[in-house]
Amino acid sequence: MNRINRYVLFTFLRYLLVVAAAILAIFTVLDFLGHGDEISSASETMEGVSGQVFYFYLLNLPFLWVQFAPYLTLIAGMMTVLHFARKREWTPMLSAGASSFRVLAPVFAGAILAALFSVFLRELLLPNLAAPREGIQRRVFHQRDWALVDLTVRTQDDHRLLLRRYDPEKEQIFGLELFSFDSEGNDQLLQADFAEWKEGHWVLGKGRQVRAGQSETPVEYLSHPELKPEDFLRSYFSAVSPLELSSGQLKEVLARDSGHRQAETLLWAWRAAPFVHLILLFVGLPFVFRFSRRSSMEGFGFGIFSCMLFFVAEIVFRDFGSRGALSPALAGTGALLLYACVGLMLPRRS
Repeated sequence: MNRINRYVLFTFLRYLLVVAAAILAIFTVLDFLGHGDEISSASETMEGVSGQVFYFYLLNLPFLWVQFAPYLTLIAGMMTVLHFARKREWTPMLSAGASSFRVLAPVFAGAILAALFSVFLRELLLPNLAAPREGIQRRVFHQRDWALVDLTVRTQDDHRLLLRRYDPEKEQIFGLELFSFDSEGNDQLLQADFAEWKEGHWVLGKGRQVRAGQSETPVEYLSHPELKPEDFLRSYFSAVSPLELSSGQLKEVLARDSGHRQAETLLWAWRAAPFVHLILLFVGLPFVFRFSRRSSMEGFGFGIFSCMLFFVAEIVFRDFGSRGALSPALAGTGALLLYACVGLMLPRRS
């Protein structure tokens, strides 16, 4: 990497850091102001609310980054181009014989780094942050403990578990019913008034196994590889907030429910997500890659407008996929493919 490439890359990364900090801070402040009444009410009945609020918004930052990263990348890329135009540095770069694509290559390399960072957050970090973030949100903003009520969990061997109430922080179940089949294919039902997760299995309180035509049999433990606390949380988020699931978690959902169209649509969307950073740059940069200050600033507005259109298109395609109007593959990648066609036209015109 020569000096010009390093200069362009570091300029892009600097703008990406500034843009991300500014936009994430704005969304955080707006959300904080919107929950002002709830936070005030919680402070009257709870202790240490300020620390929990700070921790919640700290946990929320990676979720905001993953949600807005492609748009932050585009804005940073356009600001990088405007930076060089303002300092009149494009002419010397292009006069050296390099094409516009060659000069902008470090910007696309920086977009790839941003995409890889987003993948790291979604696949490795967010699955561990979703539960504590949800717990604080319920406790502070809703003034009640976080509990999963009437949750159904299904396993690949067709066990169906109904949890009347599950406390994810204490890992305790109040009211448990497990429907399954015995070795002869007969229905059987496991019931328990209480269960607590200890040493890799559930310790049952008043557990009893009921088989068709037979008396009840006392049961003390429940152990199943697909009925662990993390399986309960995955089932909860797949129903309440599937956008917070990783690709691995979505695959687990599909393994237990192959007809879950929203999960399959989101899985295709997560596979295509790293390419969104590049496609939006292809679409947005030609608008600002101009030598007139006025036209480049107008192009910045058109680039932001293209972000909004992509955001709307992505929502529409995913909604069609969840409803069954489109195949999950097309619904998850349709907006990207549409903008890829546009992006291949605009750089040539520029």
